[in-house]
Amino acid sequence: VFKVMKSKHAPPGVTPNRQTYNILVRCLAANLQPGYAESLLTAMRKDGFIPDVDLYTLTVRSYERCGNPMKALRLMESMREVGYHFYEVKMLDDAFKNGVKILNQVGRGFSSEDKTNTVRGPFF
Repeated sequence: VFKVMKSKHAPPGVTPNRQTYNILVRCLAANLQPGYAESLLTAMRKDGFIPDVDLYTLTVRSYERCGNPMKALRLMESMREVGYHFYEVKMLDDAFKNGVKILNQVGRGFSSEDKTNTVRGPFF
């Protein structure tokens, strides 16, 4: 339906609106499809709608639940471009991001030291 709404086959005046994007992003994030949710956040901005902080937060959480903390971190950084901080308190926001970076680096260090280790944590 979304593709039809964006195509030349859509009836006159039928285009995705804020609610269309909200529904789709929420659904994709909840169903662990954060990459698609993020692409819709981008499309939403291109169409002139500013995504709510809740849509970003849901997508970040979806990346985390999928075991992609660096993608979550990248999206959190991009939130600043539209004036949002993942946490309203900048100090907590920075601390969380630094913690994720450190854990991810530590995880890569362990996995490169021991190639026989088959147990993977959520950050690596």
